[in-house]
Amino acid sequence: RRPSHPTSPPPSPPRRAATSCDDRHPPERAIDGDDRTFWTTTGMFPQEIVVSLAEASDVSEVRTVTTGVRRMSIQTSSGEPEGPYADLVKEVNVEPGAGGKQVEVHAVRGAGVRHLKVLIHEGWEHFATVSTISVTGRQ
Repeated sequence: RRPSHPTSPPPSPPRRAATSCDDRHPPERAIDGDDRTFWTTTGMFPQEIVVSLAEASDVSEVRTVTTGVRRMSIQTSSGEPEGPYADLVKEVNVEPGAGGKQVEVHAVRGAGVRHLKVLIHEGWEHFATVSTISVTGRQ
């Protein structure tokens, strides 16, 4: 039986795009909330992954969980996914993590962020992975 009142659609999940894709480790694994799954690069640098938020948000923190990343930066766009993008976190060196896992937490001030781009400029090896990209803020 159909409800007599209109219902709202569920909120849109974040969308993603990336410069490389392995069918076993696709980009959506970086935003699935599970640190055991991951997106993997395919061997050349730089690589990037873009996460599109459901709504423009004021971002106060970005957390990434990676392996094999040597240098990275984070950029944002308030317009289209294609950009233009501005630096949110300038290029940083990422230390090798214990057991390979690298956890980076960046306190930031990003207003009206619609798209977040994580750029991996260089890896410690030929491949790098991103297990988590999480954003804290308010809409």
